[in-house]
Amino acid sequence: MNMDASWAEGYNTLAGLKAHSAVAVQGTFTKVVGQSNLKSFPITDFEFTVGIVINDPGHLASVGSKLTIRQTGGTVGGAIHQISDDPLFKLSENAVLFLKQPEPGIFFVLGGPSGRFKVSNGTVTPFAPNGAKFNGSLTDFGVAVKNS
Repeated sequence: MNMDASWAEGYNTLAGLKAHSAVAVQGTFTKVVGQSNLKSFPITDFEFTVGIVINDPGHLASVGSKLTIRQTGGTVGGAIHQISDDPLFKLSENAVLFLKQPEPGIFFVLGGPSGRFKVSNGTVTPFAPNGAKFNGSLTDFGVAVKNS
């Protein structure tokens, strides 16, 4: 079942993402940590293993660290409930994420789908069609974020 969301913040530049995120990392979703409800919405916590730290002014992550990423959506009564433009992360999915940390040990993706990038065969592309434009290697992405 798809749910709709109105994103309070959306980002269409790497500079905006960098300025408003606590950390930017590349890595892989390795397991589902748990699921709960926030008011009447299911939320799922995923373990994300960091492969590359792209931007981390607060020293919140390191290569190999495991971050808990919270996302709206989950399985309720055997049915998957997720935001239509920000579907649930998949285990082994490789991504670049711009993250906020609302409480110690918990992160969420800044701007929903606009803070999420796909990594496939070493190429980074935006997850959101109206997000920051980029199509290139992880190395070039890191340079673009650093220079933004």
